[in-house]
Amino acid sequence: MRKIKNKKAITFLLFKIPFCILMVIIFFELISYSIRDYRAIRHGLDRKVAKIESLNYIHSLDFILFGDSVTKDIADKYNLIPQNLKALNLTTNKASGLIGSYLLYKKLLEKSEPPNKLIISSTPGFLTYFPQHKTKELYLNSVFNSKKDKNEISKYYSSKKQKVSYYKILTKFKNKYKLTIFNINEKIIYPIINFLGFININDAITFGKIEVPNIELLKSLESNKKIINYEFYESSIDITKEFELLINNFFKLLNSNKTEIYVIWAPLRSNYYESLLKTGDLIILENFLKEKAKTYNLKLNIFDISDAYPFPPIAFRDVDHLKQGYWKAYYSYILKKHLSTTHY
Repeated sequence: MRKIKNKKAITFLLFKIPFCILMVIIFFELISYSIRDYRAIRHGLDRKVAKIESLNYIHSLDFILFGDSVTKDIADKYNLIPQNLKALNLTTNKASGLIGSYLLYKKLLEKSEPPNKLIISSTPGFLTYFPQHKTKELYLNSVFNSKKDKNEISKYYSSKKQKVSYYKILTKFKNKYKLTIFNINEKIIYPIINFLGFININDAITFGKIEVPNIELLKSLESNKKIINYEFYESSIDITKEFELLINNFFKLLNSNKTEIYVIWAPLRSNYYESLLKTGDLIILENFLKEKAKTYNLKLNIFDISDAYPFPPIAFRDVDHLKQGYWKAYYSYILKKHLSTTHY
């Protein structure tokens, strides 16, 4: 009797459980495969990529605007396009860095002729930032996930393995085979939400509808005078080998497309801006970009908003982002005015 029970237990453990697990894995893989054309949309960058993938071919673009969340805040709200021009809003946030913008630009080129001008309006730290670990997975690896994209991303990251618990069999298996059952949210839940039409991507790469206030109206807006004391904060703008490689590849591509590039430094807190000038970090970065542009015979223009229009600490709601109301409207006024001068 005991032998029969032992035999049933062995059969259950060695055959029935593995079979059930296999059926569950196959079931989830089939669902994932059936909705493979619907991207997991978790944040703004996903929305932009999804929209670009759905585009018909664009035959002409005057300019595209890249930038971090400081600029995205106003680009999504205000109409920054100068009259009679055709442009796309490809602003993202710092989490994806300039490398994310580069990959987004390459994806756009599959659906569009190269733009006449590429404009980056961001804080300096956005350019040199490379996401790492979970941020990299969320804003790079899982967004730009084709074989070609993965090969491109790998150029800017050391082949040295990150500290992951590979000694655990399950973890090693999970990272090697990328089965749907280990990532149901991104491979099933989010794509289904997209499939059901709950995600709107139609306005993902367009500018806002609100017209930028004129200077007279700006003067009448009430500015928030509340002063917030932040701990002194500096965003790293180190020029690394990875950043140099990225600029080389980006500028080489722009040169081949005969596309001009404009870099606009978004408003910085006056105390942080003064710190960048004192250390020389901003000048070093600008000289580096100018030298690279010269190397690749690329037309580069740099405009520093904080130099022409100082923004006091009271203008910011946190260490980087402008307050709602007057200060965002003021930045939109300055940016649109400068965008107009780059085309006339």
